[in-house]
Amino acid sequence: MLASLIKAGAFDFLGRDRAELFARIDEALTASAAAQRDRVAGQVSLFDETTAPTTSRTRSITPWSEHEKLSYEKELLGFYVSGHPLDAYVGAFATKNYRPIASLGDLEDRASFKIAGALVQIDKKFTRREGKPFAVVWVEDLSGTLEVVLWNEVYIKVADALAPGRVVEIRGTLDKRDDTVRATAENVTTPTPGKTNGAAVGGGSTSALQEPAVCLQFSSAATSNELREVREILASSPGHRPVQLLFDRATGNSLRVNAGADFCVDLTRDLEERLSRWLVGPKPARRNA
Repeated sequence: MLASLIKAGAFDFLGRDRAELFARIDEALTASAAAQRDRVAGQVSLFDETTAPTTSRTRSITPWSEHEKLSYEKELLGFYVSGHPLDAYVGAFATKNYRPIASLGDLEDRASFKIAGALVQIDKKFTRREGKPFAVVWVEDLSGTLEVVLWNEVYIKVADALAPGRVVEIRGTLDKRDDTVRATAENVTTPTPGKTNGAAVGGGSTSALQEPAVCLQFSSAATSNELREVREILASSPGHRPVQLLFDRATGNSLRVNAGADFCVDLTRDLEERLSRWLVGPKPARRNA
């Protein structure tokens, strides 16, 4: 029950990361049970009413990505609460001629279409005669949901990339038999947040989900002003490569945090120079005056 409540965001009011709360469920229950046993045995501390059981905080907990958080919300509640997988793609969708899923019913049977949306369910199957793998997926945009068949030729190119919450662009043909709107995919690609061009899933091109992250490292003495400076630099240079923040800690362990979809960048020469203090990897050469 606690796991489901945490995944659904019910404890966000605590101001703690969901992944940390989830990872510490067993510790919290153990501490609570021990406190209850002490009370029953009459071992009540003078400070019981003002202090809470403490837990070890030496373990580094990797925060859930935005994709993971939204997937858990959808799984448990049937809808998204803190955002939507398509939020980061508003810019790309605005420049593309995608059809709203809800409008596909106005087209004729066997009509061609192009849509974009988030995968909400993937059923992997095999053909009866030849045993070839294929998949039936459900794609959701802000207007509705569509069932799409990915036959073997299309499926084998994208099989490893299919996951709930993954945003895809699908070109296909409609199947309106039995008074139900379904579709068959002819091509599947991944649109890039904030960009106008998609990249083929499973192909030679890379997308925002496949590009290596830009890693920025901070010492244990990093200040809030320093973090605010980096935030402003990232926000002023939007792009499609994800950013990860690596924090050194006095204990010797490091904490790695995803900056999130709002702070993806294109690592230009100018941006490399502005981030050179924190950038992990080869530092850019200084320009001549």
